Amino acid sequence: MRSFLYIVVKYIAQLGLFLYFKRIALHHTDRIPNSGPILFLPNHQNALIDPLIMAAYSTRKPFFLTRSDVFANDILRAFFGFLQMMPIYRMRDGRSKLSNNEAIFERCSDLLLDGKSLVIFPEGNHNIQRRVRPLSKGFTRFLFRSLDRDPSFNPALIPVGVNYQQAAGFPDSAVLYFGNAVSFQDVLVPEDRQQTILKTKEALFAQLVQLTGHIEDEENYDEILARLEGSSVDFTDPFAINKLIASWRKLPQNSAKKTSFFLRIWDILFSSLNFPMIVLWRLVVKRLVPEIEFTATFRFLYSVVIYPVAYILGYVLLKSLVSWEFALAFLAGHILHNFLYVKLR
Repeated sequence: MRSFLYIVVKYIAQLGLFLYFKRIALHHTDRIPNSGPILFLPNHQNALIDPLIMAAYSTRKPFFLTRSDVFANDILRAFFGFLQMMPIYRMRDGRSKLSNNEAIFERCSDLLLDGKSLVIFPEGNHNIQRRVRPLSKGFTRFLFRSLDRDPSFNPALIPVGVNYQQAAGFPDSAVLYFGNAVSFQDVLVPEDRQQTILKTKEALFAQLVQLTGHIEDEENYDEILARLEGSSVDFTDPFAINKLIASWRKLPQNSAKKTSFFLRIWDILFSSLNFPMIVLWRLVVKRLVPEIEFTATFRFLYSVVIYPVAYILGYVLLKSLVSWEFALAFLAGHILHNFLYVKLR
């Protein structure tokens, strides 16, 4: 029964993401083994949207390590537990809670030794900047724990580049690139765990900076990003983006992104037709967003809840004022318009 419900929730999540995003694409999924232990290691820009996309579109039903503060109450704890998410505790959560990680690491070890797949974000936290940050060594702890229990332990370590056109904006596009699997036994240095950690991080980092747009120059980060945005580039194509970054000084300066007259009119029409939902979002829900990285998460969850409610109430109201035929036709047109706006804007 639990597996059936998981599949139902997975397809509901896919439907929600399909309606929310202009485009979602996954490349090189053939690099994912059909069996055996896997550790997926994506970059992390977009709070809970990152793991949600991985969960909804993965063929391996992965488990996740997620920051503990999203497990804020019993309801969320039960929901995220159902989605196979496990809390990971950090120093900011309190030193006394760090000991809880031991049980989590042990469970991760059990899962990998049982041939399951696991997703962990090796940067350690999220950041909306378009760069891969230094990788934490935390994910290697349960690798070594598993190795101690089985010297032949050899999971596939797969880096994943997660790319967004505008992570905090709407409509947005998301494209994931799966890298070549790194064999843990290939980077293992017998009797030298520090060297093993270093080699593992280097092998993964080298791929991640190619699988996602990576602005390494922190000093000129803002200017590079401004030039890229002004040139209306496709941020979901990391290979093209990284070539532009390498020669960023050739990109035009102070070139503001231009919006056509037609699109401006369409934006006004969309805002008018969705006025109540947009006002509630801007005046209430958006103010609850704790960090910019959570903007898309809050917007997505808000949309998933508010639009079904709005359409039901709208149907009841229009049916009572006019007719059920008019109510159905109006709402069908509204849904079609919003769908086309998301997909074509």
